[in-house]
Amino acid sequence: SCSACGHEVEDIIHVLQDCFVAKEVWTQVVLSDQQCRFFSGNLYDWFVYNLSCHERLTGRRVIWSYLFRIIAWRLWKNKNMFIFQEVFWMILEVVNVSFNWTRQYES
Repeated sequence: SCSACGHEVEDIIHVLQDCFVAKEVWTQVVLSDQQCRFFSGNLYDWFVYNLSCHERLTGRRVIWSYLFRIIAWRLWKNKNMFIFQEVFWMILEVVNVSFNWTRQYES
């Protein structure tokens, strides 16, 4: 079961999208009118769609597909750090560091 929320099945889509920790991170960066689409679909379609979207986020100066992959990686790493090291990054820490890393990657 999920160590963060207790959900019975802790699969990839749960860790990266459905767990309340992931949802809180994504709702900080996904526009509210796009959240319904963002949080629907299977894992494959979710990855393909978001990794192929190369639009620059308005006001944030980053390309979405770059930010998406960094946040997904950070969520996965955060889960493993919690399980194996009992270290947990706060939601805003994940968001802020992901934006910073994306900007550095783009420059």
